Amino acid sequence: MVVWDKPTLMPGARTEEERFFPLWFNPCGATALCLVASGLYTIPLVGIRSLVLATSGSGLALVVLGYVMTAGKRQREDQVWLSCAGLLNSIVLLLVLFDPGLLNPVWAMDVAVPTPDPNRMVVVDRDRPMDAGRLVAAEVWADAVSEAVVQHDVLLRIDEVKIGPLRDKGATAFLQIQYRIGNRNHGYRLEFDEFSANRPPVLTDEQGRGYKFVDHWTRKMGVGPPMYFEPLPPRTVLIPNTGHANYLLLFEAPRVPMPPMKLVLSATAWGRQGECRFRIVKEFVAPIPELPK
Repeated sequence: MVVWDKPTLMPGARTEEERFFPLWFNPCGATALCLVASGLYTIPLVGIRSLVLATSGSGLALVVLGYVMTAGKRQREDQVWLSCAGLLNSIVLLLVLFDPGLLNPVWAMDVAVPTPDPNRMVVVDRDRPMDAGRLVAAEVWADAVSEAVVQHDVLLRIDEVKIGPLRDKGATAFLQIQYRIGNRNHGYRLEFDEFSANRPPVLTDEQGRGYKFVDHWTRKMGVGPPMYFEPLPPRTVLIPNTGHANYLLLFEAPRVPMPPMKLVLSATAWGRQGECRFRIVKEFVAPIPELPK
């Protein structure tokens, strides 16, 4: 008859069931430490935030399991393993959740981009349209000579103001306001409903007297310089990405010399809310901005 010997316990083992783990070793704590170490190791190699979350979260779960398994027979060595593993996994987990830039600078940029207000309107220097500008308020008017109005990705500026007759219009003088509308967005075309009698621009002087809107002319491309404008029926124009369009507004002519005038253009023409307001103090032709040296 063959008699099998009982398996010999490893030195330091507590019971027969624990013969594979010596007294100084805690498998849950060791595995949790390996998990947090592997998660940290993958940061410069892979850089996947969710992977580090998974490893540190699993490590914490193993620490909890280790405390449950050693309940009633927990030794000092178990406490050291589980405490160290729990502390390291907790630190890594908190950093990944609340300050990921300390572990990987790229993760600090992995945040939701705030949605810009498409109706926010500012007045900027006409030669520096990317500046922050000042917010349009009740008494804020853009100086037509030196400033422009920006509404999110739409830019409006006045390029010329003069009083005089037009071809095919006889000797009658009109106040002619040449303006440009630009699309600063790189992602889509801007839909612009040209101004008309149904959506007229408003022109008044500082005493509140209004001047009749006469017509809205469109620049004819491929002709000029100078720019050539022609009367066309009102239409919806798609302004391409980073493109622009030029127009001419015709109003009843004021007296000469021209008093300070106020021009209001409704943002509903390009599907927004608000009003672009310009103050025109004289006839002028906007200079071409100088190139940086």
